[in-house]
Amino acid sequence: MMIETNLMRGWAGIVESVALFALTILAICLIASAVKLSDVLRHLGTILCIVILLLMLPAIMASAWSSMSYWQHLSIVLLGIMIGFSLSTTVVDRDSGGSRGF
Repeated sequence: MMIETNLMRGWAGIVESVALFALTILAICLIASAVKLSDVLRHLGTILCIVILLLMLPAIMASAWSSMSYWQHLSIVLLGIMIGFSLSTTVVDRDSGGSRGF
């Protein structure tokens, strides 16, 4: 059973827009001879695979989320908060090329 929400409809609209943009860029590059004719099928296959993956992702996430218990929900949310906090506190030192946390 597939769970369909307004979020999934909006996500499908975003994916459709991005796919049309990618196909338009590919067509313009083909016309301008920036992409070889032999590479067009490879690029079309890549775009198609990415679109299918992005369209399947919300359904997989919704079914996985609904089958989890509350403590698993809490642990995923806390993990996301910790990752976000660690990314926001890491500063790149431009002189040495390394990173250091504050």
